[in-house]
Amino acid sequence: MNRTTVAAAIVVVLAATTSAASSGGREREGSRVPLPPVTASSVADSRDDGVLWIYVEDFEDPYAGDWTTYDLSGTAAQDNHWHIDTIRPKNGPGDHSWWCGKYDGCWVQERGYGNNWYQLLSRHFASVTGTGTETVEIEFDQRFAMEKDYDYGYVDISDDGGGSWVTLATYVNTGTQGAGTPVDWDDLSLGHIVLDISSYSGDDIDVRFRFESDGAFSSADQPNVPPYSVTDGAWQLDNIEIQVDDAATFSDDCEGGDTGWDNEAFPGAGQTGVVWRRGRYGIDFWTGRPPMCADPAVGKYMMAAVDPTTSKMVDQEYTWLVSPPVYIAGVEQLTLEWAAWIDFPLRSNDGFDIWKAASDDIDCVGNPSDFIDECPGYWYGGPMWGIWDDDSSGFIGNDWFAVAWWVYNDGPPEGSADHMGGLFLDDVKIGVPSGDATTTFSLDTWSSFNDWFDHEIADALLDTAMLRVSDGQDVDELYLMASNDGGDSWESYTCLREDPLADWWKTPPPHNQMT
Repeated sequence: MNRTTVAAAIVVVLAATTSAASSGGREREGSRVPLPPVTASSVADSRDDGVLWIYVEDFEDPYAGDWTTYDLSGTAAQDNHWHIDTIRPKNGPGDHSWWCGKYDGCWVQERGYGNNWYQLLSRHFASVTGTGTETVEIEFDQRFAMEKDYDYGYVDISDDGGGSWVTLATYVNTGTQGAGTPVDWDDLSLGHIVLDISSYSGDDIDVRFRFESDGAFSSADQPNVPPYSVTDGAWQLDNIEIQVDDAATFSDDCEGGDTGWDNEAFPGAGQTGVVWRRGRYGIDFWTGRPPMCADPAVGKYMMAAVDPTTSKMVDQEYTWLVSPPVYIAGVEQLTLEWAAWIDFPLRSNDGFDIWKAASDDIDCVGNPSDFIDECPGYWYGGPMWGIWDDDSSGFIGNDWFAVAWWVYNDGPPEGSADHMGGLFLDDVKIGVPSGDATTTFSLDTWSSFNDWFDHEIADALLDTAMLRVSDGQDVDELYLMASNDGGDSWESYTCLREDPLADWWKTPPPHNQMT
């Protein structure tokens, strides 16, 4: 069988500037964690590479670091942001309305609503629906600015004291582009609402206005871009009335207090209680795997998020570990280095990710809501010990920087798979590389080009190699150059970046030369 040799080279075009971008949008599917560029049992054993380390944590000191852990499984405890306010008042008498929103100086857009909100404004009504035969209606004025197709407002009703609920109406931004188009008070079809509840005539009822947002694209992580906007937050209500045969039996113009509405914060429920904790390797938690040459010493302190009895992750686990703020003012490059045990079997439905935050305000780099995912999605794979380098230069330009690891389970393990230890975080270093960082390359060995033969050309044309290219100036463009005539002529193939802040690129096959 004859085979033709194809010569290939990679061309890197460096960017003039480096900037961070928000990670709004949906999460991508999980990716297998790449092999570490350094394999060792401790960051202390790794090469220095001309980096000035400005923060080092080995977790040996029980009082060092001030790391914070969160249990975000189940229904997380949450403030309720429904309140009477004067923001964007309705034209007409009075200047107050119920507003589901807040001001937060740590958000990209300071006024509005955040991610993962679940907000309730509810009230019990007795003897306001007539005797059982009348026409009964709920009326209210509204405006809203909630992400189209992902964040929603609901009007619910109950006739059993809140034991069960029926949704009367659902609201979300109109339009088809991006966040959609908000609805204001004067919208002819959606600004004033009349809902028929005559089937509840004669009943005592509970009514609630419920707002829910998903994990991305809110005022917390998106600027205001009119007319596709989430500015001013979620939902506003005014002039709420219940009418029986056109006569008001309840009226709230929002000018005289809350008139019996319940907008209290509510506690979390259904949490696993399995969170990140400091412990000794081989004593407080263990891998559950045969010993490996890279195993650290028994008794080495680390951070892990496992059940203390089994030393494994559990169903529905979702926990964050957040570093303390690190001062980075004036740095021109930033790198993160972390050592860990990784053990996330594919069918365990367990995964992990790294999120980062940067701000001039130290208080804005401590809460999970302040962090962004520079490469949306999650990672799985292993088992292995290793040290991973992570270019964090996209977060420079601010005074403070923090990093967070989260591990989570998305469903019970499949087939014969089981939960394992997940991630044991061993050591963390944050540093400033000196001089002009060279361009570095590493290949994802699980996705490298296969050695297809000519009878498998269809498979070869679909093949992709994942290539990681990192440079202190960032990379603007990446090309695969290929030649099949000994280098006398070359053809370029554009590589696609997996995410605007990621170092990973999808490298296509040199299909013209191959065919």
